[in-house]
Amino acid sequence: MLQARPKNIVWIFLILLLPACKRSWTEKDRTAFLSGCLGQSVRDLGETRGKAYCSCMLRKVEARYPNAADAHYMRQDTGIVRLASGCLKQP
Repeated sequence: MLQARPKNIVWIFLILLLPACKRSWTEKDRTAFLSGCLGQSVRDLGETRGKAYCSCMLRKVEARYPNAADAHYMRQDTGIVRLASGCLKQP
């Protein structure tokens, strides 16, 4: 009889668990992102530009983090500044 070593059991568990952790963006995620973004950006940029900026950022963040649960890594992601600056340059 073949016995699984504890290390192998952990790997098997992780392989089975990882797909379950992936979660695409829902409307609730998008709404939460936009509401968090809009408050400050509308004050700084005005309503029209603030909304455009937040919509642009949402698209870019969603593309960079297809798994919505990973979006919290934005705070440590230095590339986010480039994304934001690109969104600020749009008309």
